[in-house]
Amino acid sequence: ILIGGQFGIIITWFMNDTKWVESISKDIGNGNFYIFAIALMASSIYALLINFLDDKESRFKSIKLFTIFFLGIGIFWCGLMHSLVQANADSTNDLFFKKWIFQIWGYLSAILVSIYATCLLKLKFENKEHKKLDDTSYHDKLDQESKEMSERANSMTTGPNGEEL
Repeated sequence: ILIGGQFGIIITWFMNDTKWVESISKDIGNGNFYIFAIALMASSIYALLINFLDDKESRFKSIKLFTIFFLGIGIFWCGLMHSLVQANADSTNDLFFKKWIFQIWGYLSAILVSIYATCLLKLKFENKEHKKLDDTSYHDKLDQESKEMSERANSMTTGPNGEEL
C-alpha cells in the first residue's frame, strides 16, 4: 500500500515536463498527499478494527483502541484540510506555505501511524516481550504489585521516620 499509493504522485512527476518541485507543488495544490493519507489510514483502521472485533481473547485491546481512535482523528483532520485546499482551488488566498506544511505533516504522520498499526497486527501473545504490552498481563502485574505492597504495609511495625505503628 505504501509503495502502490505513491504511483499517483510519482506519475505526476514524469507526466509533467516541469521540475520536481513544481510537480510536487501541483500535487499539493490538488491535495493528492491528503488523499493518499486518508486512503492509507482508512485501510489501516479497517485492518485494526477487523482484528479487534475478531480477537476472542481481546489481546492488546487498549493499544488497538487508542490507535483506531488516533487514525480516525487523522482521517477527519486530513479530510477537513483537503476540503479547505479544494475550497481555495482558485488561489484567492495565498495558502501555499500552509498547504505545504499541513499536507506534508499529514502525509508523513499517516505513514508512521499506519506502519505502527501494521506492527500492532503482528504482535503475538506467545512472545514474552509482546506479552508485557497486553492489557491482561499489565493488569495482572499491577494486581500482584498491589497485593505485595499491601502485605508489606500490614507487616510493618515502624514508620519511615522510626516511629512505632
